[in-house]
Amino acid sequence: MNIILDACAVIAFVRNETGADLVRETITNQNNNKMIHVVNLCEVYYNFYRDIGES
Repeated sequence: MNIILDACAVIAFVRNETGADLVRETITNQNNNKMIHVVNLCEVYYNFYRDIGES
């Protein structure tokens, strides 16, 4: 199955928030092709960059 990851899902997974277990289960399934758009990846990066106090 093709899986397209959203920024919110990746952030929830990294922070172990609600839904992290579902994301973990999805991305560890070797039958799934995982993809993320570069814009979503930038959103994840910016979210964590902002949290450490950089602007």
